[in-house]
Amino acid sequence: MEEATKLSESVFHSFMQSPVMRARLSVLDLEIWDSSQFFECLTSISGTDEVDIHSFVTGCMQLRGYAKRLSMQAIHTDVRELAEMVKSAHIHSTAMEKKILQGQAEQGERSRSIEKTRYKVILPGR
Repeated sequence: MEEATKLSESVFHSFMQSPVMRARLSVLDLEIWDSSQFFECLTSISGTDEVDIHSFVTGCMQLRGYAKRLSMQAIHTDVRELAEMVKSAHIHSTAMEKKILQGQAEQGERSRSIEKTRYKVILPGR
């Protein structure tokens, strides 16, 4: 009987697929955009990897109106992480470009040096 009063993450995600469940939560001013993050918030209240009915109700009441802000915060965090990844990729690609250009310049100098030497060998009298 105790097991039936707890929600696992997979069961919670199944419930969140239901338009009826989403409508009921919406009436409570709970617009949940990221069910994984919302479930994580609920499990932090329960202290386990499942959510009992008390933690579910408590969490829903505490997160009313905050769910949108929570989603916006998650989006903001994702954007910040993406910006850092782009910045890092740009720095890395710029460094690689410099190495490639440097290598091409060195290769060009070696080729000119070899050509000069070859010219001297072919035409030793000049």
